[in-house]
Amino acid sequence: MLIAMVAMVVFGWLMTGKYHVELMVWVALDWFLINLLNRVTDIDEDLRNEIPGTERVARRKRVLTFGCFALMAASFVASHWFWPGLTVWRAIVQLIGLGYNYRIVPTLSGLSRFKEIYFFKNFGSSVLFVLTCFVYPLASDPSARVMGWRPARWWAIRRPGCTSDYATQTANRLTRRECWAAGLADLGCSRSTELPLGPVRPRG
Repeated sequence: MLIAMVAMVVFGWLMTGKYHVELMVWVALDWFLINLLNRVTDIDEDLRNEIPGTERVARRKRVLTFGCFALMAASFVASHWFWPGLTVWRAIVQLIGLGYNYRIVPTLSGLSRFKEIYFFKNFGSSVLFVLTCFVYPLASDPSARVMGWRPARWWAIRRPGCTSDYATQTANRLTRRECWAAGLADLGCSRSTELPLGPVRPRG
């Protein structure tokens, strides 16, 4: 939840040039509701895995469920009042969350949950991250100036002989460890040398 909040502010600034700190509340709330409902719907599994606090959730299952949906409805009213353009995207986020936690997803074998479908279990989380961190800042302020990725050039380190091309600057910042991780160690990359650009001849 904290990662999504910070990521929204960072990516929102990169795309619009503004710090959308006020949206952190809605990002946090949406992720909180999804995660809390996940605890409520996975009580049996959490009890088997001995997850701390599961007994308390089980004793208050009905209250927590009602509270989540009441808070969700109230939050939609509040967010629509200030940012009408955010409503549709928040609805999509919560719909994906409901599909993750409840058996409302139609499949060939009947209703299921995104959590129980191998591909959509992780893909759904990725979509939620994109919507809350990238789409929310744009949807909340339609008049915001959508910028290119030029502010990201600030992160690149200029070195002698390095062109202004962002891809070249990024490549030249790779350390030996990062080169190995990217499978580029054969290029002789090190902390003090630039990454040579050009065709890479395969071994053998």
